[in-house]
Amino acid sequence: MTSTTSTPRPALAPAPAPAPAPAPDSARAPAPASVSIAPMDGAADARAFHDLNAGWITQHFALEETDLAVMLDPQTAVVDAGGAVLIARDGEARIGCVALLPHGPGVAELAKMTVAQDRRGTGLGRALITAAIETARAMGFSRLVLESNTALVAAVRLYESVGFEHVPADRREPSPYERADVFMDLELRPRVRHDEDCPRRMTLSGCWAS
Repeated sequence: MTSTTSTPRPALAPAPAPAPAPAPDSARAPAPASVSIAPMDGAADARAFHDLNAGWITQHFALEETDLAVMLDPQTAVVDAGGAVLIARDGEARIGCVALLPHGPGVAELAKMTVAQDRRGTGLGRALITAAIETARAMGFSRLVLESNTALVAAVRLYESVGFEHVPADRREPSPYERADVFMDLELRPRVRHDEDCPRRMTLSGCWAS
């Protein structure tokens, strides 16, 4: 009878922890301090507004007449009509934009919001939409509306994260865009802040620089 000596098996190394999933833009850190967001100023900003929007629209859809009416002359179509165009800059580079188009008394459409391809996922989208909301409130708008598409999942999630709600089908107005199948709105409530002369008393203010 022979005896067999078993060789001990080496201990197995623990499996590596799975890499965390990328955070959506709405959950990431704010845009870098070097980035500024300010109203459109001059031809170079207007060109950037056109080019940035043409880039993302043609990547997913086709340019429509309504797009071109705004993009080719944002000064006339948006600013002179009582709205605003905001441009995100990092130094001399224009890296994002958003527009507020008047839609009747107290209502503006949040439109043409985009971020340069190489700046996506940095929190800049959230910074832009926050700046647009605060600008709309400062301009006296009481409600924002927007139209989007279900294919733009990250964008729709961002809108939801800042308070936009989906508009029921029976409340939707006709859209000039063939691609629109998401309709949302946001009621703008006055910002609450402490009165500088009486810190313990809360006052309502429409100012966005509280």
